[in-house]
Amino acid sequence: MRRLTLTLLLSCFILGSYAQREHFDPEQFENRLTQYVIEAANLTQQEANVFITIHKEMHDKQLVLFKRIRQYQHSTENNPKKCKQIVQEIDKLDIQLKQLQQVYHNKLLNKLPAEKVFLALKAEAQFHRKSFKKAARRR
Repeated sequence: MRRLTLTLLLSCFILGSYAQREHFDPEQFENRLTQYVIEAANLTQQEANVFITIHKEMHDKQLVLFKRIRQYQHSTENNPKKCKQIVQEIDKLDIQLKQLQQVYHNKLLNKLPAEKVFLALKAEAQFHRKSFKKAARRR
């Protein structure tokens, strides 16, 4: 009887701790990223509003390209001709991503001081590095 009770309690504890694991929430992630960037770049409220608007617009367009790249990367194609086309298409999408970044970075530079844009981009990269390290530790 003790063994059964102990096993049951242990199972409940393990299941309870598993249920408490964090699940990824994209909205919450985006909010934390925005807050981190605003603080790190020391943006005023007006600058923050400009940054958030432009950054959100860029991120939405990037997401479309990231999803297309992911679709190609999950392909199970064996035909050499098709594989070559997939590689070339992924390369084109990567170039589009960089061009998109350049367009939106220029928009930011036209609306905000260059130092703040630089600090914001640096803070964004730092936030992503920290987030990935934290996620890797959890696994």
